[in-house]
Amino acid sequence: MDLISLPDQILIKITSKLGLQDLLSLGDSHSRLRSFIYESPEIWTSHLLFPPHDNRITDAFIRLIIPRITRHYGILSLRMIQLPSLSWLGYFTIFDQFAHSVKRIDIELSNTRVLWDLAHHLGIFAGYLVVLQMTNKIPVTFREYGAMHDEGRYAAVISKYLGQHNMENQCEMLVKRYRLDDPPFERLDEFELNVVLSDKQEMNYYEVNHAIQQIRLLTLFLSGCPHELQRKRRREENDLSLKHMKHKEEIQY
Repeated sequence: MDLISLPDQILIKITSKLGLQDLLSLGDSHSRLRSFIYESPEIWTSHLLFPPHDNRITDAFIRLIIPRITRHYGILSLRMIQLPSLSWLGYFTIFDQFAHSVKRIDIELSNTRVLWDLAHHLGIFAGYLVVLQMTNKIPVTFREYGAMHDEGRYAAVISKYLGQHNMENQCEMLVKRYRLDDPPFERLDEFELNVVLSDKQEMNYYEVNHAIQQIRLLTLFLSGCPHELQRKRRREENDLSLKHMKHKEEIQY
């Protein structure tokens, strides 16, 4: 009996033993296996989807693979740990695919440029959603925002309607004054963000900490429950710790 003749339950057990690259290769071997793999949320665990420290997880890889995976509500957790080749655009593509279903997000990164980019673009994205809601227009998605990538236009529109030029003030204002009717992270309960700093990066501790708090605040706002989750955020701040990394270990494949 060949693989394509096996019952789905058996295929699930087989694929659960495979790593990401082997799974993708299996999907490319036959149309039946391809459909089964990408349409089965049980396969796509958070550990399988984004192997920690894997520099092959690039923006291009994400654009190619992520849209193939089912948008079924079975994918409840995203765990993105030390993905050095991923930019804010890659994260936005991931959010776009799974934001509607995910209940927990864990992110750990070392690239402070990506951290600041995430804070910057999440702020503009959140502000633009508020403006679209105020003007009774269809909300923009993470993917649409990333594809247009016209932050100057977005920022001008936000400034016109919300009167905010300072990103820090905008974050606080959004949470205090507005609530999204159709939040992108509609089921999000937990969000964890950690940054690993090298000795040379420790001079940026306060800037990094500020960016972390901005991202947390914006994520809570985009979940649609800012007041309830803001209380949780304050409790989390008491436990906030930035990990120190003296040596970077390069993963060889």
